[in-house]
Amino acid sequence: NKYLTTDQTLIWDSYLDFKVKGIKTKSNDMLNKFIDSLKSDSQENIDLIALEIKKLCDNNEIAIQFPLFKEILLPTLIKFAKQNKHGFHRMIAENEQFFFSDNTLTEYVNNELGIHQKFFDTLRFFEIELTINPNDMATAELLVNKIAQGLDYAIHEIPDSGLCWDFEYFAESIDKLSSLIEKYGFENTKWIRRLNLLTAIRKTWAGYLGQKEKSKYREYLEYIMTTESDVVLNWQNKLIYDKE
Repeated sequence: NKYLTTDQTLIWDSYLDFKVKGIKTKSNDMLNKFIDSLKSDSQENIDLIALEIKKLCDNNEIAIQFPLFKEILLPTLIKFAKQNKHGFHRMIAENEQFFFSDNTLTEYVNNELGIHQKFFDTLRFFEIELTINPNDMATAELLVNKIAQGLDYAIHEIPDSGLCWDFEYFAESIDKLSSLIEKYGFENTKWIRRLNLLTAIRKTWAGYLGQKEKSKYREYLEYIMTTESDVVLNWQNKLIYDKE
């Protein structure tokens, strides 16, 4: 990195060397030493270094660790996200694991970006990114997969049991997924199969909820014997995860 001093470069290289060798204690020591060294720089230089680290992350050249993300990278990401510069809301969202494990960090980033929620909403950050650059296909694909991942969880006990989500939210999520798939042209076999399944569950679950006398959902599907009920009864997880 051209923005690092010679000493900082040596520390960084030592950190990477210990990390590759699996010497965790020494790699952590070097990382903390590197972070402390950077904090003595001007904010402008820290931003430049953070952007270089971001490039390495974007290119999958390094897996960023929590202390470096929290102390060095995140303040710069927030700074440029506030300016609605492309790529920074996405980078925050892609590091969701750090926020899920740290409520204080979640509160901090939400407050800084004017998001009035108590939890970290990955979808919200991807959606903001797409308002900044609607033609960002990579972010659109990340958003589509994130919504689908949630829907996968919502239906994972079907057909033997019921939905794991509120039905209204489930239906809204399907509409959002369908709209994005159409808008960004992700209409391959996998997504057609998934939407067919989700639509069948949505329709039959609505009918099931409308019964006066409730049977089990599977029994209801077997009783109505519609095309949709057949889709749900014969569904297997491989239809969601295949690569066709």
